[in-house]
Amino acid sequence: MIKENKELKEKLSRYPFELLDKENMMSVIFTSSEQKLHCSLICKNTTKFIKLEEEICSTYPEYKENDFFFTSNGNVIDKYKTLEENKIKNNDIIILNLRDL
Repeated sequence: MIKENKELKEKLSRYPFELLDKENMMSVIFTSSEQKLHCSLICKNTTKFIKLEEEICSTYPEYKENDFFFTSNGNVIDKYKTLEENKIKNNDIIILNLRDL
């Protein structure tokens, strides 16, 4: 029994986060309108989009200084809502759109 608990804890430690009830692990794919950005992020359906935006800007700092917005499936994403609230599903493509100034 103790060995089984240890093995289970070890397996769970390999996941990037804990999944609670009604949470699902998913992958979303980011690309940019000018096609300089292409990456996939693993997250949960309950993740607030702003957290993913911060991760993109951290990985691709050249976008920090630009005015942009995100779209997926033809809809503008509300960065303060979760992926689920934005109707984003596993393997959906999210486009970073630069605003013309």
